[in-house]
Amino acid sequence: MATRRWVKSSLYALTGVLGAGAVVGCSLKPAAASKPLPPEAVQVQTVRLTEQSIGNRYLGQITPYVTSTLAPGASGRLASLAVRVGQTVTKGEVLARLSSSVSVPAENSANQASVALAGAEAAYQNELNVYNDRLSSEQQVESAQSQVAEEKAALLSAQANLQKAELSATASLDGGGQSGVAALKSAVAAQETALKAAKAELAADEQTYATDSAALSQAKAQFGTITEAQVQTAAQNYQTELSYEQSWQQGGYTGQNPYSAVVEEDDSIYQGLSSGYQTLQQAEQTVTSVASEVSAAKAQVAGDEASLANAEKDMTDSVPAPGSNAAMQIQAGVESAKDAVHQSEVQLQAAQESLKLAEASAADRTTAQASLTQAANALHADEASASAASASLQMQIRDGEIISPISGMVQAVGAQVGEQVGPQTSLVTVASSSPVMATVDVPVGDVAKVRPGATMRVYVPSLDRTMTAHVLSIQPKLDSTTEEYPVNLVFSKPDSLGTSGLLPGLEVEAKMVNTASKPVILVPADAVLSLQSGANEVFVLQGDKVHSQMVEIGSVSSNDIQITSGLSVGQKIVVEGQNLLSNGETVKVVS
Repeated sequence: MATRRWVKSSLYALTGVLGAGAVVGCSLKPAAASKPLPPEAVQVQTVRLTEQSIGNRYLGQITPYVTSTLAPGASGRLASLAVRVGQTVTKGEVLARLSSSVSVPAENSANQASVALAGAEAAYQNELNVYNDRLSSEQQVESAQSQVAEEKAALLSAQANLQKAELSATASLDGGGQSGVAALKSAVAAQETALKAAKAELAADEQTYATDSAALSQAKAQFGTITEAQVQTAAQNYQTELSYEQSWQQGGYTGQNPYSAVVEEDDSIYQGLSSGYQTLQQAEQTVTSVASEVSAAKAQVAGDEASLANAEKDMTDSVPAPGSNAAMQIQAGVESAKDAVHQSEVQLQAAQESLKLAEASAADRTTAQASLTQAANALHADEASASAASASLQMQIRDGEIISPISGMVQAVGAQVGEQVGPQTSLVTVASSSPVMATVDVPVGDVAKVRPGATMRVYVPSLDRTMTAHVLSIQPKLDSTTEEYPVNLVFSKPDSLGTSGLLPGLEVEAKMVNTASKPVILVPADAVLSLQSGANEVFVLQGDKVHSQMVEIGSVSSNDIQITSGLSVGQKIVVEGQNLLSNGETVKVVS
């Protein structure tokens, strides 16, 4: 508040004294007529309601939200530079490139790794073809097992026929009809015993087959349908992510490796698929083997049933008379039965040998599996090497490119095309363009009123623009000289021009926005005069004269005073020149 100074009355008195002196000193000349003083020049302001609160203005400037200084990732000659100071760039834009010679060694390594990977893929495919060809051996084993079972049944039948022929011949030639019948009964009993044993073996094999089939169903329910291709794909995914993780570690980055979680997940998937695939394969092989045994047992039962039927039929046949043509035919039948038995024995032995060969061929699949696994491991190793070489090449390419991590404006360029640069070179400095931020200095006494999120009005004198901003943060760094804290503001509600023209370094004035429930009258602090009585007055303009008007004040700051009564919206008050005014004085309003 200004203290009213009665300067004009003193000026009038001084004028009178000078006038009297002039009359005394110049008595021979007529006295000059006194001229009225010209009207005081004043500036006025219309009284309005405002939502701004009482508070000081804080000075500062537009500052970048983020400033990024970029340097090459490798040393080399600067081949191209696509930006200049003041140019606007976007995030991801390539600003400069080094000479391509930087990445030549990495390109050679990547090419060599690609050639090695192609060879490993061809070797793996060859081993896979060999492994798949071995699958037919399982069918050969099954066929050989069935053949052996058939030959065993044929031999039993031939042996039964021989026994029957011999018994018949004995009964016919020796006249032992009763003993022949007894022998036939013994043959029937023997066939019944064999049939019973064959059925017991079949029942045991069927029980085993049921158990193994249940185990296979359980494995399928647990693991579903897993193919070898799925296992190989999971292994490749794991190796790929592992190479990324290792490349990240070798790149010298800090913090948590972003690929570690993916590597652990892919490794778990691969181990689960591999274990499930092996379990399913073993269960299927077991069921197939037992099914073959069941088939052989069924064939054995069928053969024994046929032999028993033949023995029982022979019981009903009459014994031919000794010396008859029938007896001779029986004797010939005995010889023929012996030949049939011998032939069956030879065929059974051949079938058993074929079965041994088929089983040996199937067993050799284990060797093929080992070769396939070795080829797969070599393929994985070469894939990892190729992936690492490719990642290294990409890293070298990226190291040879300077890419802007943010969108904004180029503030500085530290080298020219053709110069040698490296990681120590501050090549390009980019200041972010969004969001636009200002930093103002707030005294210690006011910093408690400034909280993150609080609204401020920011005036930019050079642009004559006022915009809304919010407090982003208070920098915890007190200037010991000015006793002020830097406060960061973000422009959240730009005017119709947006944030255009708000360049870093422009000076700003910020002021807190009133949070009261209704607008108030604020006037400049110098417009209110403090009288000796303690009252406060302002000069109100009416026509070309000013009149003293008493007012009551509320909140006070170094810049503004709140008027609680004594003024009305629309009145014009003197804000410049008020210290020289008297009530009712004529004034001249100037801009």
